[in-house]
Amino acid sequence: MNKFGRGSTKSVVLAVALTTIVIGSAGVLYFHYLNSKQVDEDVFLKSEEAFNTRQNIKSFNERKTVLDDDNANITKEIRDDAQQQQKNITNVIISKGDIEWQKPEYVEDLGYFKSNGEGCGDHQEKSKYYKTGKVIAGEYTGFYIYNVKGDAGCSGPFMDEYEFRIFAKGSKVIFFKGTERFDDWEMDLLRTYIGGESETRVINGNIVIEDLMYPDELNIKDLILKNKNYSISTFFKEDVYNILKQVGQSSYGTVWVTDRKKADEIYENKNDKTPSEIEIYKKFSTNAFYIKAPDGSMVQYVLQLPFLPKEQKDVRNFVLPITWNDNTLNQEEYELYPMGCGVVRYAYDVTGQVDVSSDLVQIGVLSTGDKIYGYKDFNNSEFKKWYKNTYWAKGGNKKSETEILKGHPQIFWIDPFGRVLTFYNTSFISPAECGKPVIYLYPEKDTDVHVQVTPKQGFTITEPDYGKDGWFVHATTDSVITNYANNKQYPYLFWEGNSDELLPNMTEGFVIGKDELSQFFNDKLIRLGLNEKEIVDFKEFWIAKMELENKPYYQVSFLSKVFINKSAPLTIEPKPDTVIRVLMNYEGLDEFREVQGQYLHAPERRGFTVVEWGGILH
Repeated sequence: MNKFGRGSTKSVVLAVALTTIVIGSAGVLYFHYLNSKQVDEDVFLKSEEAFNTRQNIKSFNERKTVLDDDNANITKEIRDDAQQQQKNITNVIISKGDIEWQKPEYVEDLGYFKSNGEGCGDHQEKSKYYKTGKVIAGEYTGFYIYNVKGDAGCSGPFMDEYEFRIFAKGSKVIFFKGTERFDDWEMDLLRTYIGGESETRVINGNIVIEDLMYPDELNIKDLILKNKNYSISTFFKEDVYNILKQVGQSSYGTVWVTDRKKADEIYENKNDKTPSEIEIYKKFSTNAFYIKAPDGSMVQYVLQLPFLPKEQKDVRNFVLPITWNDNTLNQEEYELYPMGCGVVRYAYDVTGQVDVSSDLVQIGVLSTGDKIYGYKDFNNSEFKKWYKNTYWAKGGNKKSETEILKGHPQIFWIDPFGRVLTFYNTSFISPAECGKPVIYLYPEKDTDVHVQVTPKQGFTITEPDYGKDGWFVHATTDSVITNYANNKQYPYLFWEGNSDELLPNMTEGFVIGKDELSQFFNDKLIRLGLNEKEIVDFKEFWIAKMELENKPYYQVSFLSKVFINKSAPLTIEPKPDTVIRVLMNYEGLDEFREVQGQYLHAPERRGFTVVEWGGILH
């Protein structure tokens, strides 16, 4: 998982949530996902809840009268809107056998996207097309299907990558995913890609390809694989099998897992590999479980740890049911999956880095009977590396290596597939989260605004309190924000949280000296669209954080808007004209290194503007 901080089997009809807008008497807009049988009750409860968050300047009876009057109109609007959406939303099912699949074939630019690289220097739009099959039956007979990896030009700090599929026949092109609907931000981005929709260029988020539908959970060897994730442009090319090992068969095909030892050997010799080979290896080096889809693309799952209660299946930190060798029960919480604002891998697999027989010793047993191991002594090189680079002491007072080892800071478990997985005692590692993302609101006139941000694995803190349905606030033109829930004023909305979106590797960025950080951020953040006040706020928080590491150099990268939107979708009503989201990743360095620079670009601030900045804590 990513913390914004450290680094049925034949169900083919997609569930459709009707998004309807409810307008409160004061003009506050907020979203509901409605079941048609619950419209009246939901509208009443939500409307009354909205009133209760407003300033209590009216008596209950006065507010109740207005509520009753508005409720009748709101209910009719919702029903009319829902009925219209139901008419418009019809899934087009591409049945099994209707597509003749082929080995993915790279083809030259088909010219379906307008150039989006104005002002981007060498960073022009470069979409990659892979022909994967042809429709041989049904509504789209004769259409070829392509998997597309697109670049959104200068829509963010650097080239935004985006994946989708197209049906193409002559001049007719249909853009879709085939396994799920487009999010609103994806629709906006795709419309920008194609220069708007037309009779021959159509976006259809309702196309469902039965051959590509996989269950949310998969069973293998009586274990559960969860957290399904599709990667449209990641293919099972022949050399990928060099870093995979087969672990079993499912009703959906062979299941593979990253062979950690082989993958590490590849990366030790990465200078002998082409950039495209390295990119593919990275995709299959996440310690996940992989299945090859009929179009050759990757479907990815994560292991549900068998010693966790079923109701805790998505937990990241947990007090493991361990009995230590001295017969005491474990009272400590362990980090089970990688955490941060974007993770590089889905499990801490250290196979090949430690040897169970020579480096480890049994220190306890799980309630399942599985053995738990720890380091034999503090002279182990991997333990010393952990002590130097990962051990985090609250208040900065580090304990000795001998004392720390007694507290079981890092434990090891051999999973049913022979992998050596490690888990970290959370008492000795830094909190992993997206560091202080803050949101400024600049409407063109004083406006009531509803803000929702949904980090994929939830919040760790918000200010003001996020509440059940987001922030309901009143914003002035210079981002003086009054929160209706407590009637207090704020300069911005603040949150920290977690996401399980994979963090891109820092292949682009800037390396700067410790003493140059302030001027560096002055120069770069203004290019990313921040104003003077926002830059001062950013520097006040982040330079202090970075300097705690006391490194002579820092590599800084800015993540794409696509990554940010996937990690923590942001919904604001009324809809802003301009949204600027800046998310920084950095690494402290002991010596200077050469890296490829990033081209930085921001949209023009016009109309109702929303600005958010944050970073990944280390």
